[in-house]
Amino acid sequence: VGSVSPQLAAWGALPMPVGIAMQNINQDYLRRTQYFDAAEFPRLANLAQRLFAELTTKLGREPTASEVGRHFETHFRDSGEYGYTLNLSVFDPNIGPIEDFLINRKVGHCEYFGTALTLMLRAVG
Repeated sequence: VGSVSPQLAAWGALPMPVGIAMQNINQDYLRRTQYFDAAEFPRLANLAQRLFAELTTKLGREPTASEVGRHFETHFRDSGEYGYTLNLSVFDPNIGPIEDFLINRKVGHCEYFGTALTLMLRAVG
């Protein structure tokens, strides 16, 4: 049996058994966690591809996954287009809430930013 830090133990976290490693995780599970259907999120996919192309041009090479993540994060933080709020409303009920956040409202809380970033990274592979 593995060990858990005192902080995590206070939250009721269980130790990871000794011998469990990432390579033991079911590959089908990993494929499902990386799934992205561009047809379901066309506006999000277009934004992600535009930002990816922008970064590729700037670097003059294919960016690493870390560089892409940082570029997307920087876009949210520094573009001046996005803001943080806990007061949310639906702008366009005909599209999903994440695309509504990215394209229309452009204000949201951490769950919107985190979900948008995750889906955008999936959109570019």
